Amino acid sequence: MIPLDADPEATAVRQALDEFGAAVSREDYPAVLEMITDDAVFWPVDRPAISGKAVMKAAYDALGGYRVHAEFEPEEIQVCGDWAFARVFESFTLEPKAGGATVEIKHRRALTILKRENGRWKTARGMTNYGAPRENPRPGSA
Repeated sequence: MIPLDADPEATAVRQALDEFGAAVSREDYPAVLEMITDDAVFWPVDRPAISGKAVMKAAYDALGGYRVHAEFEPEEIQVCGDWAFARVFESFTLEPKAGGATVEIKHRRALTILKRENGRWKTARGMTNYGAPRENPRPGSA
């Protein structure tokens, strides 16, 4: 496997994942919607599939009551032409704006499939999994 930082295409995919997390964290959901394909489908844990930008917009609008921090830590990125997949650990912190308990999701496994459209990597499919937590997080990570 090529190291994540050794392949320019993998680096571009990693940058797209970082930009996605940053847009979610700044609550810029119009930007998030621009970072997904028109036919994107997400399979969240224990919920029906989310498909289409209108449904995804509603899902992001539902986060309006929270300050959100999102981070995607790639473990593997593979690129094949205009398609790529990334195995990542995703972490989210959701802090209610009205007060209350903060929800933290740490190192949840995810598979993201990206498609290059007009030179830009966009998320086309995503699936999350609550499997066993990551055994050896990088130093300094929770």
